[in-house]
Amino acid sequence: HALKCNQCVDIAYDSNNDALKDIIKNSLGESNMASCSASSNTDCAQGLDECVANVISYKMKVGDVSVAVGQVLKMCSASSVDTSTMCDPVKSAMGDNPIFKNVKCKTETCKTDGCNTQTARAAAAGLSFSVLLFASVVIAMFY
Repeated sequence: HALKCNQCVDIAYDSNNDALKDIIKNSLGESNMASCSASSNTDCAQGLDECVANVISYKMKVGDVSVAVGQVLKMCSASSVDTSTMCDPVKSAMGDNPIFKNVKCKTETCKTDGCNTQTARAAAAGLSFSVLLFASVVIAMFY
């Protein structure tokens, strides 16, 4: 039978600025990737034999406003694909930018139905489409 994996994006964020939290929430509503829910566990295409979770977290600080973001991209993959490079674009896009702190990225794979259940966590006081989105929102607010 086809392997079932969660295929979605789970995003958590926290900020010490309530207005910014609302902007982020509204911005995320416009993204195309399905958010994770009970119905996100769906059949993988033929030849895809493992589930992947790419887990990213970072903090942004501009002035005295800080935002913490956690994001998990969940999808089907093939064991023949080298998923170890999934974090490379994230690290290259964010690593040299002084706005981003504590950038962490890891990729986990598993081979049983619905096994990619990692959840996003964020703590403001813990590259995908949202990185550019958040950066542009924050930069637009302060410049």
